[in-house]
Amino acid sequence: MRMGIVSLREIAGSMRLPFNPDPNPDDAIALTREDFEEGVAVLTRAGWKVERDLGEAWTHFRGWRVNYEQPAYALAELVDAPPAPWSGPRRRGTRVIPPARPPHRQPSKEVDEVRETTRRRRALRAGGGARTPENVETGVRVNER
Repeated sequence: MRMGIVSLREIAGSMRLPFNPDPNPDDAIALTREDFEEGVAVLTRAGWKVERDLGEAWTHFRGWRVNYEQPAYALAELVDAPPAPWSGPRRRGTRVIPPARPPHRQPSKEVDEVRETTRRRRALRAGGGARTPENVETGVRVNER
């Protein structure tokens, strides 16, 4: 987190974008408590486990966000980044693009079988041993002595 904050500030400083270099954790931020709670709801629906009550989480979140919100918003506006929730205003009045979570999918059995065959072949090549149709197919290694 600290590395990201320092990086944003360095970039914003080199671009001569205004931001408070020494904010107080209680300073105001542009993101509202309602937006924060909406973000937590999105994460919760995606399976994230809440570890603190919202009041305590909001206090800690604000204390960190005050360090990076100004430079992040300024950079997003400068590069005209696509408008997203919780990421600040943009030059154009386009609508906010909500996050899209792709559906959870798993490879088919056929893909798993191809991966296993590939793994067995690589193991045979790496470990030496005689290659016969049987051991290539089954993955059994026969050492020649």
